[in-house]
Amino acid sequence: MDRERRKIFYLRTWEKLVYNARKLGLTIREKTKNTLETLATYTDKLLANNDINYIEVASISEEFVSRRHIVFGIDSSEGGFQRVGGFIIVPIASSCIKYEVNICSDKKMEFSNAEKYVETLMPKLHDGIAPSIARYKTELKMLEMETHMMDKVMNYIKAMGSNELENTKLWVFIDGPIIDPPNLVIRSEDDRRYMEERANMISALYSYGANVVGYVKRIMGVMWYKYLDSKYNISNVVSEFFHNDWSMATVILSHALIKLAEQYIYRDTDVIVYTRPLIVRDKNYSIFEDIGINVYYTYMLIGRSGESSVLGRIDFIVPSDTPDATIDKYIRKILLFTYLQLPPGFRYPLPVYLAHITCNIPRKEAQKLVRETIGKTLFESLRTDPNLTKTLTELIEAM
Repeated sequence: MDRERRKIFYLRTWEKLVYNARKLGLTIREKTKNTLETLATYTDKLLANNDINYIEVASISEEFVSRRHIVFGIDSSEGGFQRVGGFIIVPIASSCIKYEVNICSDKKMEFSNAEKYVETLMPKLHDGIAPSIARYKTELKMLEMETHMMDKVMNYIKAMGSNELENTKLWVFIDGPIIDPPNLVIRSEDDRRYMEERANMISALYSYGANVVGYVKRIMGVMWYKYLDSKYNISNVVSEFFHNDWSMATVILSHALIKLAEQYIYRDTDVIVYTRPLIVRDKNYSIFEDIGINVYYTYMLIGRSGESSVLGRIDFIVPSDTPDATIDKYIRKILLFTYLQLPPGFRYPLPVYLAHITCNIPRKEAQKLVRETIGKTLFESLRTDPNLTKTLTELIEAM
């Protein structure tokens, strides 16, 4: 009887949930349909006002052809939190990859002299620490390791001769934003020191001629949405489901590609559509501003015949006194090179992808590593240390 009653209750609950889900789905569908139609009309305004621009990639300009390009990719990762012996263990890795590439006018590329460097760390945190603090400390440690990788790139560049530097284009791709972690709440002098070291290192790379590019894969936040809302009052005409950068940029830039295809601009050649470069308004932006650096971002989408593209955010830096015309020219150069490092079928630029797979720590393998390796070490200690065995035995008996 109780089983039947539970079954009836479950079915009724499920019926109500299905009804609610369908009702919500219809609401979302209608709002999304209206929003998509509205944003299609806004695309023309954005193109006319240069809030969206595009680059036709019919051929490669002379500044890229027959030049030696040295490309670096930097990333870090963690393998999840494991509890062992009263501690939280976090496997961390950071990587720097390097390769050289020569670019031909027909977009073909020749790669050579590939290298990679990896650093690992396994910090331990007390088990009683709050999960948010554990995550915070781990993230900062990862990013400190990335800064150390930038220092290695800096040493490599310094070792190059002046003639070699003059004939070489340098590119440093960071997996993630330039200001990282975004909107960090500075809680200590160590936090500020980290942010200042990162800013100074990125500025130094730029001063030595390196083009520093942050490629953001997981797009969050509302910076561009707020810009559009302030200029076009867009919040009153789009669904709340689109009040974020990822949804807004994906839809509007996709509409821009359709518009360009209709005008025969984008049919037989690839096209890069991108948003007007804007300053990253982060809580810690002043740390970069204080050393005379502006951090800009733009969203890009690539139109290739018969192939869908993935929205990406590009961060870059320039001196704070750089004229707008120079910034426009510089972002086109960065976007074109990023396009060349995004072969068909790839979701992310090659240096970002290679750096990521070099330091990536799969969670299951990390769990096995920590438990089996550390567990084996503890077991061996039990066999060789009678005092430790006695202590653990007494502890177990007392429980």
